[in-house]
This record gives sequence, structure tokens and C-alpha cells, in this order.
Amino acid sequence: MRKIPALTLVEVLLLLSVLAVLVSGGMSVLVGVRLNQAMVASAEKFATVIRQAHIFAREEKDDRAWGVRYEGVNSYSLIAFGETVEVRAGYKLGSPSVFEDNFGLIIFAQGTGALTDKREIKIRSSNGRAVRVNILETGVVEAQR
Repeated sequence: MRKIPALTLVEVLLLLSVLAVLVSGGMSVLVGVRLNQAMVASAEKFATVIRQAHIFAREEKDDRAWGVRYEGVNSYSLIAFGETVEVRAGYKLGSPSVFEDNFGLIIFAQGTGALTDKREIKIRSSNGRAVRVNILETGVVEAQR
């Protein structure tokens, strides 16, 4: 009778353990990429809301000044300033992204959209990476990794 080449039980178990190690390493990389994508998307959305506040202030929408207010480690709101302060919309950063510091208020001047001073706001992910959102006095907003 002729013998058919085959793998022994030890060889099969060794092969399965090597595959398990490779798959677990790949999964951790994928999780890290997903966290970074969520953080960048949150920073871009935040920058868009700041740009919207700048445009509203420059165009004197509703005859008010406009801005963005810190509401918590992962939340902020679009606000209008007049005789009263009105929250026009609330937003949250995508989990697990958080603001590194309390940025308080960002207020754009009515009519010009000017900001009194340049601001830098950091959004951090649970894996330690961060994105900076820079706001210049002119109202130009950019998100940088």
C-alpha cells in the first residue's frame, strides 16, 4: 500500500497557532486605523461647525455674533450672541475622541467674522494620537494631524 503525504497533528496545531498570532496582530492594526479615522472625522466636523459660525458672523445672520462653545469633554454647540445667548445646535465628537482641554468660547465678531486671537484646539483619541484644529484671527480654520 502506498503512503499519502499528510500533516501530523503537531504540525496542524503549530500552523493554527501561527495563524492566530498573525490574525490578532492584524486586528490590532485595524482597530488603531479605525480609531484614527473616527478622530479625523470628528475634527473635520468640528472645523466645519467653526467655519459655519464664522460665515454666519461675517454675514450678520439674524443680526448677531456667532461662535462655538465647549459643552463637555466630547461635546460642543453652535451659539448665537445678541441680547441673549442661544444654542442653535449641539454636537458630539465621535467616540472615543475627546477635547484635550476646555476651549471655552470661540466668538466671531458680527460683520467682520474676526477673532480676537489665534486658537489651537486638540482632539485626542483613546490610542493617544491627536489632531489640531487651528483657527486664525481671520477666521481661517484648518485641521492638522
